[in-house]
Amino acid sequence: MTSTREHILFTALKLILKKGYGNITMNELVEASGLSKGAFYHYFESKDQIYYETLEKYFFSYMASFDLTYNKAQSFKSNLFQVFTMFIEFASEIESMIGPENPMISYYNTLLESAIRSDDIREKVSNYYELWLDSITGWIEIAQSNKEIDPNLDPAILSKHIGGLMEGVMIIYSFQNKEKNLEKYFNEIFYQFFELIKNKNLNEKL
Repeated sequence: MTSTREHILFTALKLILKKGYGNITMNELVEASGLSKGAFYHYFESKDQIYYETLEKYFFSYMASFDLTYNKAQSFKSNLFQVFTMFIEFASEIESMIGPENPMISYYNTLLESAIRSDDIREKVSNYYELWLDSITGWIEIAQSNKEIDPNLDPAILSKHIGGLMEGVMIIYSFQNKEKNLEKYFNEIFYQFFELIKNKNLNEKL
């Protein structure tokens, strides 16, 4: 059962995605929630408080939920594919949650706007990506030592390619026909990308 606090945050998310944080007022938030002012202010004292809690619940908690533990019993390809699968599930969940009236591009735009608006948020997003890239860099180093991918590739740079690929594909997908299956869309790109980075001298099929 959704709590009143969660109801307010979800209402705020919808308005922020639709209009942008700077274009909504506290009165709009109260009205959209269907609560009285007294009930509303019992949970939140300011628009900024709502904004930061909305970002924490619907943006940063999703980022933190990604499991970047490398499974040594599997190949690099399988580990990387699992990350892509997590990203697909994340994107699908967000699309389902925000509804067709709020395209996925609005979600990205809100994250970018928040990073521009606040140094603290920008640092938080930056720290998340640094952690993500460091983890993938470690994965690549393991894969190169196992002769799974091209040993001539710089792990730190390749990790940025992978990060950019995942985010970029999602943004491009946001502009394209939603009738295209998201999972198939990602898989087509993933498998061709892996063909470019795998160790061409390895005979066994990875």
